[in-house]
Amino acid sequence: MALSPLPPAKEQHISPSGNIGNDIRQAKSISLEGDAMATASKNFGLIGGGRTETTLALGSNTLTINGTSGFWLCNTTIVGDGIIAVNGGTVQCVYSKLGNVIGENCTLNIGVGGTLRIDNDVFLTVKNFYNRGTYY
Repeated sequence: MALSPLPPAKEQHISPSGNIGNDIRQAKSISLEGDAMATASKNFGLIGGGRTETTLALGSNTLTINGTSGFWLCNTTIVGDGIIAVNGGTVQCVYSKLGNVIGENCTLNIGVGGTLRIDNDVFLTVKNFYNRGTYY
């Protein structure tokens, strides 16, 4: 699934494509072609069938998360030096038995209205981390 660049002052809305938190595949990879905004009221995420490895290709772009949903990263490699900005909702790193969330060159910015949740023994690796929101 590729998120298209945003036209000025316009949002794109992403709908969930199945039950989250089980073995139903959501998306195996997301590749940004420019800055993008994801706004959702229900959970969505990168969860491969059988919780196989997933990829978030940021490039040098910014992915802004808004809304009240959870954006799940399951066994995810984040590619590029872009930014994940969480202004609303939760970024949730899950299922450490099968892999961790790794984005060695990216920046994770949890804004005042955002939340970062790291489940169990998951390791999250990012180059820069800023937190003005909630972490658990």
